[in-house]
Amino acid sequence: MAKRIITISREFGSGGRFMGKEVAKNLVLYFLQYLFFLWKVKYDTEEE
Repeated sequence: MAKRIITISREFGSGGRFMGKEVAKNLVLYFLQYLFFLWKVKYDTEEE
C-alpha cells in the first residue's frame, strides 16, 4: 500500500477546523478497521 500524506489548510471562517476533525475521525476509524483485519488474519478468528 502506498503511503499518503494529507494536508488541510484553513482560513478564518472556512470551516477548516471542522473538516480537519472529521477527516481525522474517519482516518482513525479506517486505521482501526485495518488493525482488526490484520488481527483476524494473523490469529484466524471470526468477527463477532
